[in-house]
Amino acid sequence: KFVSNWNNLNQLVPKVVERTEVKGNGITTNWIIYLKNGSVVKERMTHFDKRQRMMSYVMTETPMPLKDYLATIQVISVSKGKSKITISTYFKV
Repeated sequence: KFVSNWNNLNQLVPKVVERTEVKGNGITTNWIIYLKNGSVVKERMTHFDKRQRMMSYVMTETPMPLKDYLATIQVISVSKGKSKITISTYFKV
């Protein structure tokens, strides 16, 4: 739940993210990230598998010099109370 709650981005990267506006749920989720420098990043969920604890998303708008950005996040249970979070990103510069 914590990883997929995009409203928490300002807690995960407080020096960069001012706030996040989230619309939708699961595969229909879109969000806008308002950065502290005044820039905006827009992202859209493209894959959501609650059972496998995996999700993928694309950046639809970014001030960074990136194209075709795709990220996949997976949470794997390691032991009781411990998880491993894997984040893979693919993009062109």
